[in-house]
Amino acid sequence: MPVYHYGGYAGTAIALNSYDQQYVNIPYINISHQSFTLEVWFILLPPTGISINQTDFGIFGQCSTDQKCFLVTVRKGHIHVSFDSLANNVTLISSSLVAYYYWVHIAVVYDANALQQRLYINGRLEIISTGIVSPYDGLVTGASAWIGRTKSAAYSLSYFNGYIDHFLLTPNIVKSTCQIYNDATLAFYFPFDSNQTTYDLSIYSYSVITMDTSFVSGRVNQALLFSPTNNSFFQSQCYSYNRQSATYTFSLWIYPQNILKGGSIIHVSFLQNGNGTLCYDLLSLTANGELVVQIVHNTSLTIAVQGPVLPNDTWTHVTVIYSYFSGVRLLLNGTVTNFYPNTVYGLYFYIYTYQQLYITLGNNRPAGAPLPSCLVGSLPIDSGAFSGIIDEFRLFMRELTGDEICQLVNP
Repeated sequence: MPVYHYGGYAGTAIALNSYDQQYVNIPYINISHQSFTLEVWFILLPPTGISINQTDFGIFGQCSTDQKCFLVTVRKGHIHVSFDSLANNVTLISSSLVAYYYWVHIAVVYDANALQQRLYINGRLEIISTGIVSPYDGLVTGASAWIGRTKSAAYSLSYFNGYIDHFLLTPNIVKSTCQIYNDATLAFYFPFDSNQTTYDLSIYSYSVITMDTSFVSGRVNQALLFSPTNNSFFQSQCYSYNRQSATYTFSLWIYPQNILKGGSIIHVSFLQNGNGTLCYDLLSLTANGELVVQIVHNTSLTIAVQGPVLPNDTWTHVTVIYSYFSGVRLLLNGTVTNFYPNTVYGLYFYIYTYQQLYITLGNNRPAGAPLPSCLVGSLPIDSGAFSGIIDEFRLFMRELTGDEICQLVNP
């Protein structure tokens, strides 16, 4: 029987063992004679036991009573898509290979107007069908659908081996390339608009906790006000996951109201109280009001990148980019103010373990927790309660381009 795995891409995932022929039976989804978009995250694990030579790993299969089967599978390392797999009619095959042990996002889009299939891997267009691809035309009555199992003439029944998360199949929807790229790379987005409360508006809908904050006029619509006297904070939890790239970009607007009080703007921790095996201020102020970015490479090396003194009562857009090739860059209002070249491979933030991480805004001590003992770099940051306003907080699991940053700086 499949079990939940608490190291999912976002939250929990289902863990499937192909040796035990595990899969999830779901209600049939009617995509017959219409457009649709299918998206899913998965980690493929090498098979064991008598399945060690397995080469076909079914991600999703759907078969009608007239034996028309739609499948998405990893076959000999490549993504295969077919609307009629029992007839060996494979219309899309990726050129990219799927590696074991890494989270992969794929999207299959069928446009019934254009009679075209498209396959995306990790947000990027992989292949477009050639010629006319007729819609899937399986009968609806009595049909079956499975996550983690497929049916084909070439392999009969095939089962997935690994983790599957955030499976989404939406009929009559043709997502654009931009939408899919966003789904695959936007880890969370908190606009802090009062009509949306503090919801995460990414497709992952992370849960949040907030205390003694309030909505005020923001840089874009509303924003969240933090008060040091009330020990206010905002906290969400995200999950570490293995990716072939540890690149990420943080983006947010900040409006300091008393820079000489210092304060933790973005705090990362293993424990909800701000402490734990890994905890540090990713973005903080010094006692003089200088902005500091900290990147933890290991327990003995925390990189610190210093920015200028921020002005009080002024909106400043902050972008922090980390990539293996480019190192750490700090941008204010779209302009690079400092950088640190990458000289050490490995980054704790997203590749340390499968354990969940908490991201706290406006404080390093949520709800007045005991003072944490956290990693610090070479610069004298002044951790604690932040006095000011934060708006439009985003995390992308990629390096934003200059044009993309420009759009965020000029909403």
